[in-house]
Amino acid sequence: MKIKGIPFWEQHIEKFILCGFGVVLVGVGVSQVLLRPNDVPIEGTEAGPDGIEQRLKVKADSIRQRLAEGATTQPLVEGEVPLAMKDFRAAVEGGVAPKSTLPVTAPALAAEILPSESVAGDARFFEPKLPAPVMLGVRQESDTLDETAVTQHPELTAVLKAQNGQDSASRDISWTIPYASIDLKAMREELHKGLPNAKPPLLPIPTLWYNDALWLVDVAFEREERLADGSWGNGAVIAQLPGQFSFRKEIPTADAILRDEMFRILSQKGKVLEVLQPEFLPTKGNTFSPTLLLDEKQVAATVGEDEQVRRLKRDYARRVADRDHTLELVKALGGPCEAQKPEDEKKKEKEKDKSKSNEGSGAGGGGGNAPPGGGGLSGGTGPGKNNRGEGKRTKEDEEKCVR
Repeated sequence: MKIKGIPFWEQHIEKFILCGFGVVLVGVGVSQVLLRPNDVPIEGTEAGPDGIEQRLKVKADSIRQRLAEGATTQPLVEGEVPLAMKDFRAAVEGGVAPKSTLPVTAPALAAEILPSESVAGDARFFEPKLPAPVMLGVRQESDTLDETAVTQHPELTAVLKAQNGQDSASRDISWTIPYASIDLKAMREELHKGLPNAKPPLLPIPTLWYNDALWLVDVAFEREERLADGSWGNGAVIAQLPGQFSFRKEIPTADAILRDEMFRILSQKGKVLEVLQPEFLPTKGNTFSPTLLLDEKQVAATVGEDEQVRRLKRDYARRVADRDHTLELVKALGGPCEAQKPEDEKKKEKEKDKSKSNEGSGAGGGGGNAPPGGGGLSGGTGPGKNNRGEGKRTKEDEEKCVR
């Protein structure tokens, strides 16, 4: 057979195919022997196809022995089961964000309806340092507690026993009143303070955060003892009076709800006075009022003055202070219950009453046989032109309690 004109690859095509299959076969053999692609990891070690069945049988026998009756528990071998607690604890204690601080966001819509003091973006605020109160003095009082106070507050029994000794029936009590002054103007100025020229600038605290008002939620006095070496120590906060209104217990756990409640309650002047000037427990003598400490017209005792005179002056000053204090509260609540008449109307009524009195005196002197009281037209209970004596409701009575 002639091979002239037949290409070389056509002449040896079967050899080329045979060599290709040989190369593939050799590659598969080498990979199976050297690379072992069929091995699988079992309990941290590699196992080939010939050892998988044996490993599974050993593991199954071990489990069967543990589940058998009377089998004892075996401790876990370290490394046999991977422990995830370490990684789990690290994940819990670690952060969930790539940065320690969240990105600052600012409202982009409806900017015109936002309050003018709204702060957008990252900002630093000035930290106010409020001035400390100035201690003015300490006052001591003595009186007798009203029995209702002891009944309502049983904890007072221990105080009375400590002061009166064996006389358990005594209600005599002595107490100390520390008093101080606070500079409200300086506090408000401090709240509105800022440092715009600082680097970075420190902005004033937005008034929206505190309703642009100064809120005094508690007044606490601390007492110390003079020790044997002359130093001061054993400091303790003075307890509040039983039944006294206060936010002291809620302050450590304050939240937004308590803040809003505080705004609502302390907007009433009466509640503010209960915090700043608390009344003492009811006593029989009623010798003390917190307004005495603030009354600038309080009568000072002079040397050699009689004790009874000093007591009367002091009682008079207390009553005047209580009167002024009550009038302020009445005005704060909207004024008295009875409607106040204008001054012109009061003058007209006074002149009218005076003319009636003169008219009644002239008519009463004319008749000697007139019954008693017949000439007095202005009598409070006699008949006549006086409407009060007839028992009818006057215009003034109708104006009472209109609020």
